[in-house]
Amino acid sequence: MRATVTTAEIVAGLDRVGAGGQRLIVHASLSSFGHVVGGAEAVVNALVSVAETVVVPTFTFSPALAVPNGDRLPRNGADYDQDPCGSTKPTLFHSDLEVARPLGTVAETMRRHAGAVRSSHPLSSFAAVGAAAARYVRDHAWDKPLLPVARLRDDGGSVLMLGTPLTSCTAIHLGEQQAGRRAFIRWVRDAEGRARRVRVGGCSQGFDQLAPHMEGVAETAIGEARVRRLSIASVLQATVDCLARDPLALVCPARCRRCLDAVAGGPLE
Repeated sequence: MRATVTTAEIVAGLDRVGAGGQRLIVHASLSSFGHVVGGAEAVVNALVSVAETVVVPTFTFSPALAVPNGDRLPRNGADYDQDPCGSTKPTLFHSDLEVARPLGTVAETMRRHAGAVRSSHPLSSFAAVGAAAARYVRDHAWDKPLLPVARLRDDGGSVLMLGTPLTSCTAIHLGEQQAGRRAFIRWVRDAEGRARRVRVGGCSQGFDQLAPHMEGVAETAIGEARVRRLSIASVLQATVDCLARDPLALVCPARCRRCLDAVAGGPLE
């Protein structure tokens, strides 16, 4: 029989890992807790009541445009003959567009929160709730997919993993960029119908290999969920140090094209 978890128990667990009054980027798996009374809304309400500001990735896939003719960049994490990188009739991004399913129901519920504001990056948007929410989502340049995470880093923010592995941790992608790897390029249609380049992250399926190198992790359990809070700065430093020792350290088990092109430095323009 699975554990039953209440909002009060989630709040207590967040307090145990020092999330109170913090600026957080949150990655959450609702099912990891067991049965949460009130579902994803209970998790969101607990987060908003404890933290000063909560940021979540609200990435979308449907606005991606198939690679335009003549723009096949080398080392861009794609086999263009096998992967068109999107649709010939992509969805136009708008603030009410649903979050991609792999990011989970907590992210989608946070996006729908009455106080939420969302950035305008068509593939790598973020939503935020709280006192500093506008700071993290405003002016989200399309060539800087992790700008909200960088701003959180500058403000001493933390990553909060609620029952999720490091493969969900978007801050590690920022660490890859700090280590000198360029973000990949994809394409979207803008409001005028023009094809536009945007930057996106790469493969994250090897990121759990970073776990032994993480320092300063505050950890507890809420129901059946493993909960970890660690500073964004420490995530970035661990990533940079790890890649300096071994450039192949975070390559996924399948050694996919995105991973190998990232090791090579990213797209050539």
